[in-house]
Amino acid sequence: MTAEQISLTLFTLFNMIRIVGYLPQLVLSLRDTSGGASTSIVTWAMFCAANASAAAYAHINAGDALMATLFGANALCCFAIAAVTFGKRRLFGANARPAIAAEETTVPQTRSEAAPIPALPAAVLPAIAARRRRLEVMTGVAPSLT
Repeated sequence: MTAEQISLTLFTLFNMIRIVGYLPQLVLSLRDTSGGASTSIVTWAMFCAANASAAAYAHINAGDALMATLFGANALCCFAIAAVTFGKRRLFGANARPAIAAEETTVPQTRSEAAPIPALPAAVLPAIAARRRRLEVMTGVAPSLT
């Protein structure tokens, strides 16, 4: 096989795999009940535009039907994900279920509410003390641990 044949084979293989690779994201988007909160429409729209422009280039400038078809299929998959996400946001709107439950995202207000800080291994304490001394010499201020 020539280098040209190898590169065409690899391009075709990986772009076919990439098309199949969009399916899990599309399925998750279809099953989503949070209004597509974790999917970026802008990102998928940009992927769609990049693949569509590559398909147009391959067809118009390179005259390569295979390349144009593969990039076109990639563009359609990206468009489908963006469209499903857009539809979910319109469907669920303000009634969307948050992607993460609110109780999981609360930040402790006081140190007593937070998890205890584990003790540092004794082997690292001399290095920390040496860094604190260097910092104090450089800045003239003793670093605070609070």
